[in-house]
Amino acid sequence: MRSITDRYFRVGYLAFFLSVITVPSSKSISGVCLGIASLFFLISLFKKKKKDIPLIWHDRIFWAILFFCALPFIGLLWTEDMKSGLTICRRISLVIITYLLCAYFLKDDEDKIKLLKALVIGVVVLNLLGLIKFFGIRNAKPFSLPSVVIMNPIWFGNVSAISLYASLVIFFLLKQGRRIWVLCSIINVLGIALSASRGPYLAALIVFGIVFLSTFLKEKRRIVFLLLIVIILGTVLFKSEFKQKVFAINDEIKAFFLSSEVKSSIGARLGMWKLSFEMFKENPILGVGTGDYELEVARRTEGSWSFLRKYNQPHSIYFYFLALYGLIGIGVLFFLFFMWFKESLKRTKNFGVSKAFGILGLAVGLHYLLAGFTETLFKIHILVFFFGVIAGVCFTKGKGGF
Repeated sequence: MRSITDRYFRVGYLAFFLSVITVPSSKSISGVCLGIASLFFLISLFKKKKKDIPLIWHDRIFWAILFFCALPFIGLLWTEDMKSGLTICRRISLVIITYLLCAYFLKDDEDKIKLLKALVIGVVVLNLLGLIKFFGIRNAKPFSLPSVVIMNPIWFGNVSAISLYASLVIFFLLKQGRRIWVLCSIINVLGIALSASRGPYLAALIVFGIVFLSTFLKEKRRIVFLLLIVIILGTVLFKSEFKQKVFAINDEIKAFFLSSEVKSSIGARLGMWKLSFEMFKENPILGVGTGDYELEVARRTEGSWSFLRKYNQPHSIYFYFLALYGLIGIGVLFFLFFMWFKESLKRTKNFGVSKAFGILGLAVGLHYLLAGFTETLFKIHILVFFFGVIAGVCFTKGKGGF
């Protein structure tokens, strides 16, 4: 008969997997499942008979993530808008929560692969709904881009990219049943295309070229990657909606510098970056505080620039951390990425599953580094959640981590 602690562990384990598979379609359901998983994690942890020092205390990525997640809480000390600051703290804490749950519930590489499968399945369902919308089912305008559901196109494209990297890694790890993961990879590529979003699209292309094609170029499997790239190029570059967005970049940049036009996509970003840099210059060490971005924008804008008050972040992780936390914040952010890439590269020198997780770590880390230039990925619930899950899969030690 199983012990009470074992039953608690199993309930928490199941709830954690459900939180991962449901987060693309329902933040509320995923949040409830994550809360249950966290509760049973604490119960299981305190009921453990073994009280040795947890393995996770020796995990360098754990400490980098802990410093990263602690920063918004420290930034509350000098923020004016406490409500907004607490919301940001709650969201960013998802990284450390999901990482700890991975460390505790994922006992071996098989568990880690199962969790990646759950992540991919959840996103593939989302992308299939986007495809249904694209083909005009249920009276939607057919064959128009973007064609996304539940979330905005930028989020949709980034989520599809993370799922793509995971599905490709699963494909290379498995010896049987690989066709389904090729299909999932193609659907994820189509998800990026359906978003018609420049940031995740370009980031995914660069990740493909630097990480995946360069890694597997000498293997027969490279045909799969070439096929996926053809799908990306074929379904997006020839769509007038996407071409128009690409060709508009230069015009929008000129309009901003010549007439301070901030009502375009690029112009708004340049305006927000300018305001963020002004916040940084006035508070270079500590920034303006965790919850004060919107407050500061309202103080600094008038006339046509009042348009920028509709945004709650500057659409860049770099300007976001500079504005809110100053040099300390940008230092913590770069330290996290430094540790992330260091640990990923270390694993790519191994063989088998460890190497595959190292490749996944490189792909996801590079994607956040690139796509984060034009979008504040750490302000988006699902992308914060996925960042912690991928970190847990790639870097936790297994064997429970505790």
